[in-house]
Amino acid sequence: MQALVLSYIVMLLLPITATQDSTTSGSSCSKTALPLYQHRHYDAAERELEHCLRLDPKDPSSHELLGLVLDAAGTREQAGAHLREALTLANQNADYRFNLAMFLASTDQIEEANRIAQPLLVSQPGPDTYMLIGYLRLRQRQEREAAFWFQKAVDAAPGRANAWYRLGFAHHSLGEFSAAVICYRKTLELEPQHFFARLQLGKVLLLQGDYGGARDQLIEATRIQPGYSAAWRYLSEAQFSSGERQAALKSAREAVSQDSSDPRNHHQLGMVLEKAGDEPAAAAEFQTMEDLRVRMHNGTSSPVDPREY
Repeated sequence: MQALVLSYIVMLLLPITATQDSTTSGSSCSKTALPLYQHRHYDAAERELEHCLRLDPKDPSSHELLGLVLDAAGTREQAGAHLREALTLANQNADYRFNLAMFLASTDQIEEANRIAQPLLVSQPGPDTYMLIGYLRLRQRQEREAAFWFQKAVDAAPGRANAWYRLGFAHHSLGEFSAAVICYRKTLELEPQHFFARLQLGKVLLLQGDYGGARDQLIEATRIQPGYSAAWRYLSEAQFSSGERQAALKSAREAVSQDSSDPRNHHQLGMVLEKAGDEPAAAAEFQTMEDLRVRMHNGTSSPVDPREY
């Protein structure tokens, strides 16, 4: 598969693909829309592809590329319909199947994604497929099987940082912390700016009682993504456990500043304030935490970012 432009921002971190062979042919109208998609001129690409489908409503490449364009533009419901139609019209096209499975995974339609993806293990085995299947198993809470598929992805493509990261995440989920640390460190060896590997490595080291090591990883994580509140919260925990009380207070305040809707941030700030002897301020944070938990239970507050887990 030749990845072009669009990458899903999901835990899997694999590209949805449009290939020259799978989206165009010598007789296909859609070939003129492909460069527009590649250069992110989505409105123009959409107009061109709608024209193509008026000329030939059964052209699978036009449906496929229009699905990719609409997804990139944020029109996800219509995107899914076109990606499904493309695969219906060209059921043996492995790229169409992969793209649809990726789309479904990214929109939390896990069971359908799994059904669509299964034939790829025969028609298109390889690291991308193994990563996709592993991700689906992880979402199905089948962590052991997820680790199996991520290990196959690592074996097939040992130079891919995200394959090592996913394998580490699976071990982490299974409580196999030493194996997770090895995988996260390998990820960072391949891609030092991999934010989630820094974050998860810091979390594991924190659990293992290596507070200094956790602090160092989490400091680097906050440098890579300073707006991600969970990194500041875990950094505050590591600093607090290392005896760095003022630094812990500063990091906890930053976590709340970045995301005041997450009750865990208020809990951490309350804990630090309580240990510092500021009981009224701590009580206020704990009350805010409880209020937010009630709102989340009632469905009036957004869920916590799932990428952290």
